[in-house]
Amino acid sequence: VQDPAFRRLSPAYGSLAQLLIIEGEFFPYRFAQRTAVRCYWLMTRSITEGILESDTLLRCYSPSFLPRANRMKDIGYPERLTGVSFDGGRNFHRVAATGLPFILLNRGAPLVAELVPSHTRAGRGEYISL
Repeated sequence: VQDPAFRRLSPAYGSLAQLLIIEGEFFPYRFAQRTAVRCYWLMTRSITEGILESDTLLRCYSPSFLPRANRMKDIGYPERLTGVSFDGGRNFHRVAATGLPFILLNRGAPLVAELVPSHTRAGRGEYISL
């Protein structure tokens, strides 16, 4: 049996208590209960629930509260997924060397402030900026 390897967390930013996708390999899909997944978040020191989907995919919720330390960036608060448990939180597997980064957005999902240009001809394939 090989140790689980965690490769990617998506999306890379989002709101509180958002369901996230963690991709990797060697997840114990045949041996673990699907609903016994727990994710440990470093900055908030919180443990959230998850679901094991396959031996390469699991889903976990982002923290449901913001970190106490005020390390807010322009876009939000940096957070790191540093541990995943497949046995209800008894044993945690380390996620990569420093964890997988996630940004907790300041006010939930981003809002569009401006659309440039505000109009264009149909079928010209022009780019717009948000």
